[in-house]
Amino acid sequence: MLKLISDLDADRTNLLKFYEHFVYMNYNCLVFEILDVDLYTLMENREWEYLSLTEIRSIAEQLLVALDSLKDLGIIHTDIKPDNVMVVSGKIQPLKVKLIDFGLAITTSSMEPGLDIQPLGYRAPEVSIGLPFSEAIDVWGLGCLLTFLYIGENLLSVSCDYQMMKRVSELLGLPKDDQLQAGVHTRSFFCEAKGSPKWRLMTPEEYEAANNIVPEEQQRFVEFSSLDDLVNVHPGEESGEAEDRKAFVDLLKQLLRLDGDERISPCQAQFHHFFTTSHLNQQETSRHYQPSSQVDNTTCPASGEESVLDQACVTESNDGDRLNLAATSWDMFYVTLPEEELSLSSISCDALVAEASHDLPPVTDVDLVSVPTPHTNDQVLDQSSSGAKKRSLMKRIRRLFRRIKTFFC
Repeated sequence: MLKLISDLDADRTNLLKFYEHFVYMNYNCLVFEILDVDLYTLMENREWEYLSLTEIRSIAEQLLVALDSLKDLGIIHTDIKPDNVMVVSGKIQPLKVKLIDFGLAITTSSMEPGLDIQPLGYRAPEVSIGLPFSEAIDVWGLGCLLTFLYIGENLLSVSCDYQMMKRVSELLGLPKDDQLQAGVHTRSFFCEAKGSPKWRLMTPEEYEAANNIVPEEQQRFVEFSSLDDLVNVHPGEESGEAEDRKAFVDLLKQLLRLDGDERISPCQAQFHHFFTTSHLNQQETSRHYQPSSQVDNTTCPASGEESVLDQACVTESNDGDRLNLAATSWDMFYVTLPEEELSLSSISCDALVAEASHDLPPVTDVDLVSVPTPHTNDQVLDQSSSGAKKRSLMKRIRRLFRRIKTFFC
């Protein structure tokens, strides 16, 4: 599989770059490009805080290109999940990702109904019930992955087959009767019912009796009963954000169609209005991962609202020099210096936290030469709501500086 995809332009198609293969002490060794972090680890490092639609849009666009390229080669990845999508580099902006791990990939010509493929939680319905499948199963996996990035948890159960199928039935309904009739594994999840529809999902007790497996309980932190409800799972709303969410949810509904033949293709999805829409406001499209060449370390872009750090983080030295730390609309922090040049060599993060919360006297003799760009995982700051209380504000500022301290120390 690696040899097949190596004929493609890995950077243009957003696929893992494979350099060479060699044998060392009877071990087969594969040489790849160095990448940064996978999306699962990225979310874990962010304490499962969901990504913005701007970040999700960028990731979705790149993965659709990757899947479209694989489809042209007649390859099904079969293992689409957050662990198998990696950020190229935390220092490259905007966010650049690549699809990795082709160890379970198959060709469409080798497809057989009933194959045990795809990870739990990202497995397409046609695979679960044992129907013929196509590259569309990767599209389903992408839909589950994007939902994971949007809500900060898996859409479907990743530990229990029954709970995964039950959740699919709750959100999308049952597959068609003729599909269930033809499925190799249908009777593992469904039983025949009198009337219409002809099939129904087993109860947990029936599933245990039929499969000798006790279904696991599933715990969800984000409650919703349909994909349409995802529009309202996040509080707060900026200009154009409601329409953006609706466009994203509509894309998810097309990626997650029960019938693989009706599912949108990677090529068609690239022209979905979530990517081509004109309602996106300038603030949202400029958030996160601003190219380093465009970053101005001496000024902060103007924003419509005073940010968390604008309100709370103003430090003044004995010489009258002011050091302003401001969270911009990009959710990054910048250092604003006075007109005269300052020589700064170190930052006491603890002191800055104390200064922000007014627990300790102002920091003096701050000496810093340059402030490196933080890792991608540490760039995102919480946005304060208009009615946030002071205590909540201080907690967010302390969390921010704990992240900064972790980076510098």
